[in-house]
Amino acid sequence: MIEMNRQLFDEQVIFGENKVLVQFYAPHCSYCKRIEPVMEDLSKEYSHKLFMGRFNINSDILMSKQERIEAIPTMVIYRNGAALSSIVAPQSRGEIEAFIKEAING
Repeated sequence: MIEMNRQLFDEQVIFGENKVLVQFYAPHCSYCKRIEPVMEDLSKEYSHKLFMGRFNINSDILMSKQERIEAIPTMVIYRNGAALSSIVAPQSRGEIEAFIKEAING
């Protein structure tokens, strides 16, 4: 997955026209670390249909407030600058993949 900063977030999410999945995380989050290999695999598998990136909420505290991130990991699907759906602390690869497929097909 691509590590995002505010500039890349704005380019892909705010000004981009494609669907984008952003995983909000923090380096100290053990659950975030555990699902990292799953997210890497899924980002490769779905790269032709969905831009996927991750945003360290510690790098931009205002971003987590702006996007109303209350728990991590939180994954949000955006299109044309608007959040379409989100999932907080998914419990399995299957749950994450179902979330992605719904976003792609929805």
